[in-house]
Amino acid sequence: MLFDKDFHGGENIKFSLITTVKNEEKNILNFLSSFNNQTLKPDEIVIVDGGSTDQTVDYIKNFNSSIKIRLIVEEGANISRGRNIAISQAKNELILCTDAGSVADNNFCRNQILPLAQDPDLDLSAGITFSLHKSYPDWVIPDYDNLDFNQFLPSGRAVSVKKSLLDKMGGFPEYLTLTGEDTLFAINYRRHSRKWAFNKKSFILWDSPQNDNEGHKLIFRYGYGDGESGVGDFVFHDQTMKFLQKQKIILTPTWLHFFEGYLQGRDKRPEIEFERRNCQGLVIIHSQLPLTRILRKKTSL
Repeated sequence: MLFDKDFHGGENIKFSLITTVKNEEKNILNFLSSFNNQTLKPDEIVIVDGGSTDQTVDYIKNFNSSIKIRLIVEEGANISRGRNIAISQAKNELILCTDAGSVADNNFCRNQILPLAQDPDLDLSAGITFSLHKSYPDWVIPDYDNLDFNQFLPSGRAVSVKKSLLDKMGGFPEYLTLTGEDTLFAINYRRHSRKWAFNKKSFILWDSPQNDNEGHKLIFRYGYGDGESGVGDFVFHDQTMKFLQKQKIILTPTWLHFFEGYLQGRDKRPEIEFERRNCQGLVIIHSQLPLTRILRKKTSL
C-alpha cells in the first residue's frame, strides 16, 4: 500500500522512538530538536549508545527535551544489538525506528505512525529518505517517483513496526558486523507480517555522503553487509558472476565498490555461520571421488 498524504489527529496514540548512536556529537542536538518539534511526539525516546568517545552522551543527558529520553550505554554494541536493546526497553507496542544521523520533518512521526495505528491489519509503516545536502552522489537517494514500492525494502532510518511481531521474529540480526542489518531485518519481518505501507509524505533528511569518495566507502560497507548476510547473492547471482569474469559488462565505480565489499563480506560468512549456529564436532572429509560412488563400489564387492 502506498500513501502520499498528510495524516491528522492521533494525539492519544502512544509509540516509542528508538535509535542507536556512536560519536554523533555533530548532529545529535539537531536530531533531538527535530523530534522535539514534531506535530505528533513519541511517548518516549530510547537511545542506545555503543560506546561514544566524544560528547554525544553528555549532549543527550543535558538536552532540554519535552519528551522522556531513556539513554542506555553498552560499549561495543553494534547497530543491531543497540536496536534490540532499545526494543526490549521500549514500553509501547508501536515502535518507530530511525537513525541519529538524520533530521526529521515536523510531520515525520505523524505520517509514519498513524497509518499503522489506524489500520489493525497493517504490520509495518515506512517513510522515505532525502539528503540534507544539495550535493551528493546520485545513487544515494532512490527515484521515488519511478520506484516500485512493492519491491522496495524500508530503511532502518524510517520504519515503524509492532513490538509483538519483533519479539516473535527475533529482532535485528546482531551477527552482522558492519551494515545490511535493516535489509535482512525487513526480509525476516516480512515472513511474520501481512500488510505493509509506505507514505511518501513521511520523510527524514539524512546526513548522507557529500562526494563520491565518501559514497564509495559507504557502498563498500553496504556490499560487505549483504555479503555477510547472503542477500548480495541475489544481486550477484551465478549468471552475473560469469558475465563479470568474461568482462561482458562494465560496472560503474559505485557497483565495483559494492561488489568488492560483497566479496569480502561473503568470505566472512562461513565464520559467522559457524559461530552463529554453534557448530561443534564436525568432520570434513576430502575425497577425489563422490562418497556415493565409493559406497556403491564397496557394496558391489
